[in-house]
Amino acid sequence: MGKVELFKGVLSGTTTSNLIYGRSQAGGHYEFSLKLDKEIEGIPDEFLVYTYTRTGQIIIRKGDRVIIDGKLIKKTIGKEELEIIEMHANHIYNSTLKCGF
Repeated sequence: MGKVELFKGVLSGTTTSNLIYGRSQAGGHYEFSLKLDKEIEGIPDEFLVYTYTRTGQIIIRKGDRVIIDGKLIKKTIGKEELEIIEMHANHIYNSTLKCGF
């Protein structure tokens, strides 16, 4: 499995899915999909966002506007070299609901 960092920093956009929350012994993780506000060369306009947190909580609904700080990574997996693009978020702010971590 190969990884390539496509972008590091702050991105903003509109969520295209509701938040999915999972829990494990290490803490919780959040996942949702995001469509960027504006096109950035070399970055897909829609991708998966996820974060792991022990203390932070957030509400995200489809159509909310969010700001994310993190790394956008492209992974290649399997024999067919399937490409997955996902953002590992350190901070998420839902500007629609005025909440985040």
